[in-house]
Amino acid sequence: MFLPRRHKRISGLLCYLPHPSPDIREGFFLSGLGSKPITAMKTFRKARGLLALTKIFKTQNSELSIPAGKETRYTAYDPFAWVYNRHWEAATLKFCPIIAIMLLRELPAGSAILDLCCGTGQVAGWLTTRGYRVTGLDGSEAMLSFARENAPEASFLLADARAFSLPPSVQAVVSTFDSLNHILDIGELTQAFRNAHSALFPGGVLLCDLNIRHGYIERWNGNFNIVESDHVCAWSTRYDDDTRLASWEMTIFRLFDTWERTDVRLTQRASEEEEIRQTLAEAGFADIRVYDNNRCPDGLRTLPQGRAFFLARKKE
Repeated sequence: MFLPRRHKRISGLLCYLPHPSPDIREGFFLSGLGSKPITAMKTFRKARGLLALTKIFKTQNSELSIPAGKETRYTAYDPFAWVYNRHWEAATLKFCPIIAIMLLRELPAGSAILDLCCGTGQVAGWLTTRGYRVTGLDGSEAMLSFARENAPEASFLLADARAFSLPPSVQAVVSTFDSLNHILDIGELTQAFRNAHSALFPGGVLLCDLNIRHGYIERWNGNFNIVESDHVCAWSTRYDDDTRLASWEMTIFRLFDTWERTDVRLTQRASEEEEIRQTLAEAGFADIRVYDNNRCPDGLRTLPQGRAFFLARKKE
């Protein structure tokens, strides 16, 4: 997942957030003030009246991984949806020029497109403004509530990528922003690709991106933050190459009548290019092409680091 660059460093504030998970350090530091929680808390009291973060009246927990066979719909983004919609729009829209070059030039004008794992609908909205007929599909009802606002001309389905069934009805399927890395079981990823394949007309095209193993090794290790007047978010990313699992843990404090806390955990699985090629082939796709920052298609000078883009076609 891309991180909004403007939120990586915010000077002048420190947030000391005890986290229940033993895998996370005891505190997330939002600036270089040092390890003095009392000084930090005084600073925060001056910043929009935050009285204390160590006494929170409501706490929610969310696990964002998709363990094999555990659930029929991916709902764990629901408590995180408002944060995603508010802060990840710019990062999501960075994929639009890539979609234009890699996918849209393969399609007739006005084609029907399935946005698989559409999230809060920024890509769907961008596609509809260009005359495409878009259906967005996501397992999070809260994410879809924002998607309907962001893409009012699109239609949306509440369903899981691993379990949906559509007749051949679209010329293209697009899934961006490493959404499919959340599927931890390779068999379930194959099924998601089969579902996408079934939804395509003969000759239809799939475009998806996944974070690749070397990208996790090089980039998935750090602490980040967002500080605003009515909410604070701090998150940490870690990667274990032995298990090929990447963790992303966020603590959110949001001001209502009191400050309410939500803890979110996301797990992704690192993929290898050849593994995804084989999975796509098993799902029925052909003419599989792979692009990354070292192999850009004509019209693109660069691609995001650490991920691969897969373009595949359903046979005529």
